[in-house]
Amino acid sequence: MNSEKSLPEKYVLFSLLALALAVRLWGIHFGLPFVYHVDEAWFGQKAINYFTGDLNPHFWHAPSLFTYLVAAVWSIYFLAGKIFGKFTTAASFIKAFNDDPSVFLVLGRLLTVFLSVATIYLVYLIGKRMYNERVGFLAALFLIFSPEHNRISHYMNPDSPMVFFLALSFLFIWRIYKTGKGKYYALAGISAGLAFATKYGGHMLFIPLFLAHLFYVLENRLPKKRIILHPPLIGSALLFLMTFLAACPYVFLDFPAFWKDFRWQSEHLYTLGHFGSSTAQPSALFYLQYGFRENIGLIAQFLVAGGLVYGLWRFRRREVLLFSFPVLLFATISPWKTYATRYLLPAAPFFILIAAFFLDAALKGLSNLLGSFSGKKWAGFTAAGLIVLFILVPSAVSVFRLDWSLAHKDTRTVARDWIYDNIP
Repeated sequence: MNSEKSLPEKYVLFSLLALALAVRLWGIHFGLPFVYHVDEAWFGQKAINYFTGDLNPHFWHAPSLFTYLVAAVWSIYFLAGKIFGKFTTAASFIKAFNDDPSVFLVLGRLLTVFLSVATIYLVYLIGKRMYNERVGFLAALFLIFSPEHNRISHYMNPDSPMVFFLALSFLFIWRIYKTGKGKYYALAGISAGLAFATKYGGHMLFIPLFLAHLFYVLENRLPKKRIILHPPLIGSALLFLMTFLAACPYVFLDFPAFWKDFRWQSEHLYTLGHFGSSTAQPSALFYLQYGFRENIGLIAQFLVAGGLVYGLWRFRRREVLLFSFPVLLFATISPWKTYATRYLLPAAPFFILIAAFFLDAALKGLSNLLGSFSGKKWAGFTAAGLIVLFILVPSAVSVFRLDWSLAHKDTRTVARDWIYDNIP
């Protein structure tokens, strides 16, 4: 009986992940052989430099794990190329990158696509385990058609991989709350360390981790001293630090360079800001105007407000856990002097889960109301489907327009070709 019930779920989940993969693969070759995205050019250069034998990134505005992951993927390409005679030495491999980085960039982008789709699966699992399957499906759908998450997943940069590790850590944090098992403390700490080593930010997961630990201790009436003096909790913090240092060893080996860049990045965010007019409006207002729309969706963003109000009204511990990280992150980035829609991306899966949780509750109430009014169950089901479609359409159109533009020749390339063809 259980297998019969799980069969439709497997089909729907497979369809969702196939849709996510298709949406993020469409236009994956954009711009090539030219590299128009400045971050791709920068991270690509750092990754290819490792093949000279120097594993020190000499750059700490962002951590080094992502460039190591890209270099690891490229190493497979290098070994395959040596086997089939395409590359003879590391120097010839570097020359191939400098001559035409197309294959290299596609491989790096495929890495971010894979982790992006995996994030969507993790969001489904979190929604299902915290609430039910429908919350998981709704959250996965919203993240598939998140304009910012889709856009950033096309680039070879660390944002999408960081979100994957954040979601993975939160899944283990939920298991801490439900089981209290030591292995989940360890896995949560390691995953948060990987997130921090990909792009600074995973440290804030210790707020929901500690809350999960606290709630487990209180609900199971364990000794109060275990709230603080609990070896798995302390071990989780140590594993976080050890994982970060293992993934970014030159933080320790070249600490002066790390500290110089890290301090500059902090000043850039908190006091200096971007060049130009980036401080023309408060960051919090920018995110309320544009950040939620681009990360959550034009209509879905309003469900977040409903979910926050509804969750605070219910004030259950699971909502406290879910709300803690995205609300804290929003409060952290709001005073920054720099802002960009991607800065809200780490909170996007969690705000999306809040929106899905609220929508699920609203659809249940509507379905019961229509069912009792009309006497037909399908009436509520049809209405729910139309509402979800209405919410998704604007975001889906935005995603389609971006992917369509990426799949066609870049206008800069068109201009270049016209100049070569028409100007002596």
